Amino acid sequence: MDITIIARVLFVAWLLDEMYWMRRQQTNAQRGAGSLPRPIWLLSLALLAPLVIRYPHSLPSWLGWLGIGMQGTGVLLMMTARRKLAQAHSFSWGADGATDLVTDGPYRLFEHPIYTGMQLTLWGWAMVFPSPLIAAFLLYRDHRRCAAAERHHLTTAMDRQHRGIDSWMW
Repeated sequence: MDITIIARVLFVAWLLDEMYWMRRQQTNAQRGAGSLPRPIWLLSLALLAPLVIRYPHSLPSWLGWLGIGMQGTGVLLMMTARRKLAQAHSFSWGADGATDLVTDGPYRLFEHPIYTGMQLTLWGWAMVFPSPLIAAFLLYRDHRRCAAAERHHLTTAMDRQHRGIDSWMW
């Protein structure tokens, strides 16, 4: 099977998961608590272009499969982490939405498995197609800001702290 087809299928799975969790937020205030990096048109173009544009480059096979592995691992990590937060009734798009500190499942190893998974997904997507690299940088800046706000909420409102193997990134 063609690597580009697998990469596109994984990207669509990620996109559907994002839409599901965005839709799951119950109120407009909760929906408004999330943020997308600016400029949104550039982010959208960088992410969606590989679905419709055929890139002329050919990758070494091992690099393409590495990208697919990163993408698949990232999607799985994000989906697992979101479901773990939902089970703990602690999922929210806003930094101050956490009701309790979750330290099991992927949170046993990672401080922010959702952000880490998204970065893995985007970097894997960018190994197969170049334009998502722009999105990876735009979203990383936003993830750092959100992670700092979440840390602040945990330490001030809950008097708790959590670190993982990904903490150095945030």
